[in-house]
Amino acid sequence: MIIDDDDLADLLDPDEFAVSVTAPFGELFAINRSGDRQTLDRTDRAGKGMPVGVDGPELLVRSCDAALLNKGDPLTVEGADWALVDTSPMDNGLTWLFLGPPSPPPSANSAWR
Repeated sequence: MIIDDDDLADLLDPDEFAVSVTAPFGELFAINRSGDRQTLDRTDRAGKGMPVGVDGPELLVRSCDAALLNKGDPLTVEGADWALVDTSPMDNGLTWLFLGPPSPPPSANSAWR
């Protein structure tokens, strides 16, 4: 079942459920997963070839927004900086984003500049 644009507008309204997320292409709105985390059983999910997140937020976004992102992209959620670890599209027009800590910047002392 595809969720229509009217349903998405209500669901992803920041005055209702959504949080603002700053992405490389601009702002998007997402539902921040709470309660049981999809990635708790990482071993089972990895064995099935499913995305496995880390200790960051799990966000539900429109699939068209998720398509504009690449693994490693920086995302700011409610003032905290994260990086996109993986995605898991669903068949309803929405996609899960799994976030983790951002990669540290290269050391200024590194020979790899």
